[in-house]
Amino acid sequence: MAIAEARNLIPDKLVDRLRHHGIHVLRFAPRTSEKIRKQTINALRDIRGVKTGGPLVHLDNESISILTNELIVRFQDNVTDKQINRIARQFKLRKLRKLIVADRAFLFRVPGPVAYEILHVAEKLAKNHLVAYAEPNLISTARGDAASGAAFDPTNPLDLLFPMQWHLPEIRCPEAWRLIHDTSPDHAMGSPDIIIAVVDWGIDVHNPDFAGKVSNGKRKVVRSFDFHHMTARSRARSHGHGTCCAGVATALPNNGGVCGVAGNCRLMAIRRPEGGMASETACSDMYLWIGGFDPRSTTAGFPQRIRRGADVISNSFGHAAGMPISGLMKDTLDFLTTRGRNGRGTLLFFSTGNSYPQEFTLIRPWAAHDRTFAVTASTLANDGICEIRARESNCGSAAAVIDFCAPSASHLGAPYDPSRSYAIVTTADRMSNDPDPLLQPNAPSRPDARTILASAVERGAAQPEIADNLGFAVGQFVVIGLAGSVRPEFNRIKVVADRGIEFEDPLSNDHPRGASLAAGPAWSLHTFSGTSCATALAAGVGALLLSANPRLTFEEARDILRDTAQKIDASNSDPVGI
Repeated sequence: MAIAEARNLIPDKLVDRLRHHGIHVLRFAPRTSEKIRKQTINALRDIRGVKTGGPLVHLDNESISILTNELIVRFQDNVTDKQINRIARQFKLRKLRKLIVADRAFLFRVPGPVAYEILHVAEKLAKNHLVAYAEPNLISTARGDAASGAAFDPTNPLDLLFPMQWHLPEIRCPEAWRLIHDTSPDHAMGSPDIIIAVVDWGIDVHNPDFAGKVSNGKRKVVRSFDFHHMTARSRARSHGHGTCCAGVATALPNNGGVCGVAGNCRLMAIRRPEGGMASETACSDMYLWIGGFDPRSTTAGFPQRIRRGADVISNSFGHAAGMPISGLMKDTLDFLTTRGRNGRGTLLFFSTGNSYPQEFTLIRPWAAHDRTFAVTASTLANDGICEIRARESNCGSAAAVIDFCAPSASHLGAPYDPSRSYAIVTTADRMSNDPDPLLQPNAPSRPDARTILASAVERGAAQPEIADNLGFAVGQFVVIGLAGSVRPEFNRIKVVADRGIEFEDPLSNDHPRGASLAAGPAWSLHTFSGTSCATALAAGVGALLLSANPRLTFEEARDILRDTAQKIDASNSDPVGI
C-alpha cells in the first residue's frame, strides 16, 4: 500500500488467510507525531473501499478481532423506553437500530474515534442493574474447518498428489509436522524464517508450488539468481532437475500440486555456473554469497551481498570429479559451516551420485568432505514396507562415510507404480525443454475436471467410457484411480468424445467401473529418482530441524540428524549395503 509507506505506517506480519479477508494491520512508526497520525487516519478514510477498524483485541495466526465504535446492549425485559433513552444520554450513545434477537436489545454508536475506552463504557453499562449485557461490536475473521494452510491440519495436506508421496510418511514427516505445530502452529511445515537454497541447473520459480506465499505473508521465493549468466533472471533455463529437487525439499502445501518436506520454509533458487564459468573461485564466491557473505568477487554482474543468507543448501550434483577437494572449496565449506547462520553454521547437503554403485570419494569430493552431509538413496522393496538401498546409488567406504540415505525411486527412470516400482512424485518444470522424458511434466496438479469410469477397463485399453466429460480437454494430464490407492496411473488426453476420452498411451493396469479420474494441467512429475531426490529430501529434513530449533549449531544439528536416523541394517558391514 503506497499510503502506508507515505504515512510512516508499518504493515504488521499477517498470514495470508487474514489478508484474504481484506484486512491489513498497520502500525505507526516510532516517534510519529500526533499530527501525522491524524492526517494519516483521515487520508485512509478517504480511500474508496477502505473501512477503518479500531484497536486490536485479538490477533493470532488464524484470526483477528478489532474494536469498532459500536456497542450491543440488551436491557432487562422490564426496562422502559424512557429509561433506555436516559441511559443512552448518560453515556452519550446514539441508537442505531433495534436488534430482533431480543425485545430490549439495541445497537448503539459511541461518539468520537474508536479507542479502548469503549471497553470501559461497556463495563460500566454491564454493571447497571437495568442492563442484561453490554459488549463491543467486534469485527472478527472466521476460522475455517477446511485446511488451507499448514496451521490447520499439518498431517494431511490437501494437495491432489499428496497421497502418492510415500516418502513423506516413510520418514515420518506428518509426525514431525505435528510436533512442530504443537509448539508453533505457524511453523508446522517449516518456519518461514528458514531459507533453503537449492543449487542446480535452474528452477521454475513461477511454478504454483513456488509462486505463492508462506505463513508470514512473504513470498515463497526469497531470491533467485543465475550464476551462469550473472543475472537475476535466467535466460536459459533448460532442465527440470532443479525444479524437481526444489519441490521435494520445499513445495508449498495445500495449493493443488504436491507437498515438500519443509513446504513452509522459503526458497532461494540458484542456477550454478557451468562449463567454462564453473571455476573454483566462481563456485566458492557463489556459495559464500548464498550464505550471506561478500566474497568481493570481481566478476562483472556479480550480485550485491544479501542481508540474509540461506540456512540450508541442497546440492544434487557433483563437481571436480576424479580429484580430491580443492583447498579453496575445503576452506569455503568449513567457513560456511562455522560462520554461516550468524556463527551457528550453515547445513550443506550433497548427493553421492548414481554410478551403480561406486565409492564416491573422488566422484563427489564435496560430498565426501567431513563438514558436509553426504546423502545416498534408499527405496522400498517390492513388499512396499522394507526400506533398502536404491540399486544405482553410490556407496561409502573407510575413506568416505555416507551421512544419510533418504527415500528415492527403486531405480533410475522408475515410474510411480506400487508395488512394481517406487518413484518420487514432485514438482516439475512446466517450460522444460530438456530431452529427458523422465523430467517432463507428466502428472495433473490441479483437478480441473473429475469423473468416474462408466465401465471397467482392462490393461492395454486407451478409450475408456466415462460418466461425464464436462471440463475434460485435449492435452490435459489424468490420474486414473484415487491417489494413494492400489495401482493408480497417469496418462494424457488425446481425444475427447461424447461420454468418452482417448488416452495417448494404453493403460498399464486394470481399473474397475466407478474408478475416479481427475484431469488438469501438469506442473508435477511422477518419475523422479536418484540421490538427487534423496539429497533434497534430506535438506528438507534439516530445514524442519532448524524450524523446530533455529539456535542449533552445525555440530548439534549434525549429531541430531545422525543419531536419530534409523539404521536400515545395522548388522550388515558391506559398504554397498546389500
